[in-house]
Amino acid sequence: MCDSKLAAKLAAKARAKIEPTEDLAKIAESFGGEVVLKDFWDTEDTTSLVIEPSGRFRAFIDSNAGPLGQRFELAHELGHWFFYNQKHGKKKKVPASIDRYGNREDNEEANVFAAEFLIPGEELKKKFKELHGDLWALSEHFLVPIWMVSARITAYGLSGKS
Repeated sequence: MCDSKLAAKLAAKARAKIEPTEDLAKIAESFGGEVVLKDFWDTEDTTSLVIEPSGRFRAFIDSNAGPLGQRFELAHELGHWFFYNQKHGKKKKVPASIDRYGNREDNEEANVFAAEFLIPGEELKKKFKELHGDLWALSEHFLVPIWMVSARITAYGLSGKS
C-alpha cells in the first residue's frame, strides 16, 4: 500500500533543499545525481534509475517526452531515490536499479512524491483561487503537464476549467 503521508513528508524535505526549476540537471545535482536522456523507444533496457552504493544516482529520463513530462519523470525518479534512502538510512547502501515498468506500489509512492514535490497542496489551493481554476495557467505556473494539474485538483476536491 502506498504511504502517501511519507511521500508528502519526503517531498517537503526535498523542496526545503531546492525549489523545482526548469533545469533538470540542477535538481538532480543538488541531490547527488545526474540526468541522462534516454530514448526508451529505441532500446530494450527499461532501467530508469541507478543508485550507487555511495548514494549517487543516475536518472534516465525519456528523451521523447516534452520538457514538462521530463520534469515529472525526474521528480518521479527522485521519489524512488528518497524512498530508497528512507529504507536504507545511514547504513551501507547496496546498489539498486529501478525499472521503468517496475513494482506498482513503488511507482505509486514515487508518483505521490512527484506530485507533492512539483505541486504542493497548499500552494495549489492558493494558486487555484488566484488563477480561477484555469488548468492551463496552473500547468504553466507549476511547469507540469496539464494531466498532473487535473489529477491534483481532483485529489484536493477542487474543480477547475480547461
